[in-house]
Amino acid sequence: MADDTQTSAEDVREALANLPDHLRDVLVAVHFRRQPIDEVAELFAVNPETIKSWTYCALRLLREALVARGGIPVVAGSASHPNAPAARGRQKPHAV
Repeated sequence: MADDTQTSAEDVREALANLPDHLRDVLVAVHFRRQPIDEVAELFAVNPETIKSWTYCALRLLREALVARGGIPVVAGSASHPNAPAARGRQKPHAV
């Protein structure tokens, strides 16, 4: 099924510009410049897990901004979906 929704480079630039500075900088370093997590963590003087967390948060906020602009569709099960369950934090894996 085709989707008429399109995201322009300008939409992405504007959505990126509206992210908090540290999240934008981490996202650019990790996803656009493809710098290793450990290297980015050193630059920010934080541990690598923090960089992973900030990257996740930045991607979530970027997606929400693009959905709000109509640039990308809302995906069921995503935080942007109206029927998505409330975030419950980190879940423990189920025992087998």
